Amino acid sequence: MLTKTICVLDGCQMLTVLGGLPDVEPDLIHTRTAEGPSRTKALEQRISRKSKLTSQQQAEAPQHRAEGATLRGLADNYNVGVATISSLAS
Repeated sequence: MLTKTICVLDGCQMLTVLGGLPDVEPDLIHTRTAEGPSRTKALEQRISRKSKLTSQQQAEAPQHRAEGATLRGLADNYNVGVATISSLAS
């Protein structure tokens, strides 16, 4: 009988611990997600994706566009999407 009582108490303690996790979990998630950008800034890295175009291509594309090249034509030449070329002009 004593063993059965201890097992029931252990189960209740376990449920109490598991029941308290939802109170702590949002804080853990916030801490983990806030850690990434601060580490990135400390290492002086970019958070965004790498550009598909080199810096030389990024400089050339607006010049070709000013000369009359179409967005689709430039995108095909550089093997990127039209939105990538379009974003260089802005």
